[in-house]
Amino acid sequence: WRNASGWLTAGSSRSSCCHWYGVECGTAGDVTALQLYGNQLQGTLPSESFGATLLPELRFLSVGYGNISGTLPGTLAQASKLEILDARVNFLSGSLPRLPSSLRFLSLHYNLIGGTFPPLAGLRSLRQVDVVHNQLSGTLAATGWSVSTGGPPGLEVLNLGYNRISGTVPAQ
Repeated sequence: WRNASGWLTAGSSRSSCCHWYGVECGTAGDVTALQLYGNQLQGTLPSESFGATLLPELRFLSVGYGNISGTLPGTLAQASKLEILDARVNFLSGSLPRLPSSLRFLSLHYNLIGGTFPPLAGLRSLRQVDVVHNQLSGTLAATGWSVSTGGPPGLEVLNLGYNRISGTVPAQ
C-alpha cells in the first residue's frame, strides 16, 4: 500500500495503533475511524474487524480506491456504531450482507457485488446509498421502503444505476 507509516514497525501494538497512518482513536484509545481511501490496500476485509471483538467503536471505514477483494463480511451487521462505509472502486464480490442499523452512508460503487439488493428495513439512519456499477439483480422488494415498515425515513440518495435491477422503486 502507499502509506503504511507506523503499521509495520517493530514493537507496534494495538495500544499504539492510534499513531498509525489513517487510524483515528477516541479519548479511550479505541479505534473510531480507518481512513485509508486511495491507499491501495490489498487483500480482504477480515470478519473479526467488525463487532465487539476488535473494533467495537468503529464509526468510519474508508477503504475506497484499493485492491480489496472477497466479500463484505457477514459480521458487518455487528458493527453497531458504523455510520460510514466507503469501499468504492475495489474488487468486492458476493452479495451484500445485512447492514448495521447505525449506517448513514454506503458507497460501494464500481465493485463486483451481486445478488439481490437487500431490504432497507431497520436502517432508520440511512441517508445515502451508492452501489452503481455492480452486478446486483432482481427486483426491489416492496417491503422495507416505507417508514411504517421500518424503512429509512431520511433516505436522500439511492443510486442503483448500471446493475441488473428491474422494476421500479416502490412509491413508499
